[in-house]
Amino acid sequence: ATHASNPQVYALTRARILGPRNPYYFKGSRLTGLGSPHTSHGYVWPLAHAVEALTTSDTARQAAVFKDLLLMAEGNGLVHESVNVDNPSAFSRAEFGWANAMLVVAVEQLLGADCDAEAEGWRLGEVRRREAGDQSIRPQNGGRDQPSYYELLEATVAHALRRLRRRG
Repeated sequence: ATHASNPQVYALTRARILGPRNPYYFKGSRLTGLGSPHTSHGYVWPLAHAVEALTTSDTARQAAVFKDLLLMAEGNGLVHESVNVDNPSAFSRAEFGWANAMLVVAVEQLLGADCDAEAEGWRLGEVRRREAGDQSIRPQNGGRDQPSYYELLEATVAHALRRLRRRG
């Protein structure tokens, strides 16, 4: 984790945000962490947990955060918007893409894993499941998209972003 040029200010800021002096830092019987005024009292953000793991060099804290993130995915296996500190199966937004994406970033950066292959395997399983129930669909290529599809998609996104920047 990279720290600001003044380690003392960084440490004090981190302690203030991730501690009891913050009115949105909640401690419960199963979880402790940063919540928000935008979600219910006593609910912590998995997104904040992932950022906490990414911004510390304390490997014991990183391991504890990952353990909490697994607990927070209770129920449907996805990372939620917020989770109750006493009952992780109580959550807001059953699927919160931003938090799921941040967890992937944390796993890839801190554990050195490549989540692309696992995600593609999951996606293909979902395609097979969906296609198995619909006899009118015949997979053209066994469900795996051609790499050229992604190259074209990425080029299209880059082109669209350039056009938006020119307009703004």
